[in-house]
Amino acid sequence: MPEEADRLDSWKQIAAYLGKSERTVRRWHETEGLPVHKHQHHQRGSVWAYASEIDAWRQSRVLNPWDLDPEPPTDSPPGELPSTELPKTGHTWKWGIPAVVVLAALSGWILVGRRHAQESVEWVATPFTAFPGSESSPAFSPDGRTVVFFYTGSPDGPLQRGLYVKKLDRDDLTPLIVGGGLLRYSPAWSPRGDRIAYVDRNSKEETRLMWIPQSGGDPHEVAKLGLLLTMENVHTTWSLDGRWLYAGALLADGRKGIFRFDPDTGDAVQITRRDGQAGRDIAPTLSPDGRTLAFVRDTASIGYFGVVQIATVPAAVSEPLAEPTVIDYGRFLYGGLAWAPSGKELLFCTATPSSQPARSLYRLTLDKPTRRIRVLSDNCLTVGISRPGPDGTADLMYGTFQVRSEMFRLALNEKSQPKPFARSTRYDTRPAYSPDGKQVAFFSSRSGFPSFWIAAADGSNPYRIDLKGLSAVGEFGGMRPSPDGKEWVFTADRGDSVTRVFTLHLGSEPVEIAKGHCPSFSRDGQWIFFSAPAADGIYHGWRVRRKAGAVPERITKSGGYLIYEAPGGKSVLAVAHSSPFVVREVPLDGRPEIERMPIRLLSPFGVTQEWIYYGVAVVGDARTKLFRTRSLSSKPELVAEIGGRADFSFDVSPDGKELIYSVGANPATDLMLIRRFR
Repeated sequence: MPEEADRLDSWKQIAAYLGKSERTVRRWHETEGLPVHKHQHHQRGSVWAYASEIDAWRQSRVLNPWDLDPEPPTDSPPGELPSTELPKTGHTWKWGIPAVVVLAALSGWILVGRRHAQESVEWVATPFTAFPGSESSPAFSPDGRTVVFFYTGSPDGPLQRGLYVKKLDRDDLTPLIVGGGLLRYSPAWSPRGDRIAYVDRNSKEETRLMWIPQSGGDPHEVAKLGLLLTMENVHTTWSLDGRWLYAGALLADGRKGIFRFDPDTGDAVQITRRDGQAGRDIAPTLSPDGRTLAFVRDTASIGYFGVVQIATVPAAVSEPLAEPTVIDYGRFLYGGLAWAPSGKELLFCTATPSSQPARSLYRLTLDKPTRRIRVLSDNCLTVGISRPGPDGTADLMYGTFQVRSEMFRLALNEKSQPKPFARSTRYDTRPAYSPDGKQVAFFSSRSGFPSFWIAAADGSNPYRIDLKGLSAVGEFGGMRPSPDGKEWVFTADRGDSVTRVFTLHLGSEPVEIAKGHCPSFSRDGQWIFFSAPAADGIYHGWRVRRKAGAVPERITKSGGYLIYEAPGGKSVLAVAHSSPFVVREVPLDGRPEIERMPIRLLSPFGVTQEWIYYGVAVVGDARTKLFRTRSLSSKPELVAEIGGRADFSFDVSPDGKELIYSVGANPATDLMLIRRFR
C-alpha cells in the first residue's frame, strides 16, 4: 500500500510530477491507463494519485513521440508532398506542392479525411509463437479457438516450411500442408470451418489461389493469380456464405483487378478493373456484415505506394463493384488490412518516414473526417482477427517483424575481436562518439518506436533522449555532436512527413535549423552542413551558420547526399545519393569540384579530424574491409576487416583507437495475441 506522503492530490500536482501539461496527463489517463483515482463524492474533477504507481506505470510502457507533445500532430493533406525548393530556416514557411500526378490518378474518387490525427491507444499483446524462424499470416477458425499461420521452419529444427495449425490454449503445432518446394501463405478459414484457402508460389514466382480441407488432405487449385503477391498482406477472403473467394489477380485473358472465384470450379467474376493500367488491386477483406469490401490499390508510383479503398458489395454476383471511395493513402506499403469488430474501422500496418522501415498497427475510423489512431508501436506485418463475440470484442493477432541491426566495438589492432555494444533485440545503428570519447549517441527502436539514445562508451547505461514531441528520423548521419560537445544536430519530423534539421542542448527544446537531411558540424563549430533538394530536384550540399535566422547557402554543383568537411577544413566531401555513385571533393573557395573515387551505394564512409574512412565489401564473402587515408588522392591503408556487411553507420573514437559500427542481424517474425480487442 503506498504511503500518504506519496500522494498527489490534483491534476495540477500530477502534471507537475510528470513535467507535462494538465491536458496531456488527462489524455494519458483516458487513453493510456495513467493510474489516477477519482473521489466518488467530491466535486467534479477531484482526483488523486500515488507517485509510486505513476512511476510503475511509466516504467511499464513506452511513450509515443506524439504523447510528448500536448497537441498531437496531423499528417499532411492528401495530395501534398514535400517541396523541392530552396531550404529555408525558421518556423514560418511551409513545404508542400500539389501532387498533380497523384490527384490525377485519384480523379473520379472521393477523398475522405483531409487530416489523419495520429493518436495512440496502447493494447497489451502477449506472444502466441516464439519458434526458431518466423511466423506470419495468422487466420482464426470460425469459433476463434484455433489459428492457422505460415511458418518458415528453422535449419536447426525438425519442422518444415508451410502452414501450421495451433490452438490458443496449446503450445504444440499441427502441420496442415508443408514441404514440396512451395511457399504457402495467406491462409483464410472458410465460414463453415471445413476449408482453409491460401496462396502458394513456386520457384518461378507463379502464384495460385488454393484451398485444402481443414483436416488436411489433397489441395485444390482454384485459379492462377498471375501476380507476385508478397507476405505483407492477406490476399484472399471468403464471402460470409462460403460460396466465393475474393482475391486480386491478373488473368490470362488480360483482366486485372479483384475477382470473385468459385472455390470449386474456379469461375471468376471481375468486380474491380485495372485492365491495361499500372498498379494492381490486392488484399481484399470483407466487413463483418459482408456488405463492404476494402482493398489496397497498389500504385507503385514514386513517393506514393498505395491507397485503401472501400465499396459496397453488389447484391447480384454478376454486377461489378460500386465506384470505390478512397479513405487513406500512404507513401509506404500497407500490410495486414482487416476490419475491426465493429465494422466501422479498418486495421492495417504501415510505416511513416520517422518509423520506416518499421510498420506500426493503426486503426482507421470510417466516419468523416477519417482518423488514424495508432494501436501498437510494435513493428507489424499481417493481421488476423476473430469473429466478434456477444460483447462486441474479438481476438486480434499480428506478426511482429523486427528488422535488427547490432552495434559492435572493435579496438583497432590486429588481435582485437569485436564486442557487442548496448545490445538489444531491435534495430540499433548510427553510432557517433562525443568529442571526449566518453559517450556514444545512436539510433534505436528498442523502446518500441525509433528514437535517439546515448550510452557510455562501453555501452552501459543507455537512455532515450527527449526530443520534446519530435519523431526521430534515423538517416545515415545519425545524431552528431558539436566540437565543444555542448550540442547535438539531428533530423526529425513534426508528424508531417517533412524531415528537418534540429540542434539540441540536452534537456532543452530542440531548435529547427532548416529542412534537410544528414547534418553535421564543421570543425570550428560555426557551420552546420546538410543536404536538401534544390530547385532542380537534385540533392545538394548546403551549409548554414550556427545561429538563429541564418540563411543556408548551397555549396555543391553536381549534387551530394552525405556532406562531410574534409580534413583541413578547406573543402567538403560529397557522397552521391544517385548514380553515378561517387565521392566528390568540393573546395569551399569556389574552385571546380573534383571526382575522387567511386563508391557503392550504402558502403561505409566517414570523416574524422585527421582521416577519411571508407569500406569495401569483399566479393563473395560477407566481410567489409575498412580503409583510411588522409587524402583521397593518397594511398589508403587497411584498418580493419568487419564480419558482415557494414552499412554507413560507423564512427571512430576521438583518440583513433576504437571503431564502433553496426551490421544487420537476422530478423525474425513472431505472432502476438491481443485478447478482447474492441
